[in-house]
Amino acid sequence: MKRISRQYLIEFLVAALLSFVWVAYYHYNYNMAFLNSRFINWFAFSLWTAGLFVTLRFYQWLKIKIKNLGLRLVVFWVAYFTTLLVIEYSGYNIFKIRAMTSEPALCFGLIHGTPILKVYYLIAGLIAVFFYSLFQKRIEATRAGISSKK
Repeated sequence: MKRISRQYLIEFLVAALLSFVWVAYYHYNYNMAFLNSRFINWFAFSLWTAGLFVTLRFYQWLKIKIKNLGLRLVVFWVAYFTTLLVIEYSGYNIFKIRAMTSEPALCFGLIHGTPILKVYYLIAGLIAVFFYSLFQKRIEATRAGISSKK
């Protein structure tokens, strides 16, 4: 398998796994019945998976452009959260998708949900980067161990 395709596969798997765990835990329920499903909300799962995959791709691009880790993480988080707010705004104000909750919004009248949802929304991108980095280090360590045994 080519290096770049392996990287994409790992990014996708991390995005899908985190999305699956989060969406199954949170039990999204929207005002439009066709967006809801049993056990896991496939609409939310699909959006989170795509979003986290793009987030991880963006972080890889930032690694090339910004060498300083602290600055990279700040730029990354600001871009991540800004994009999340744009997506939330679109869903809420343009497509009229509403989470079935009475919880107040996090900011700008957006991100309605429980406190745990709000915390997750704030840090999900960073969590994805963290787990991706762990997987990458484990794979590299495994490959180094295999290479040294040959």
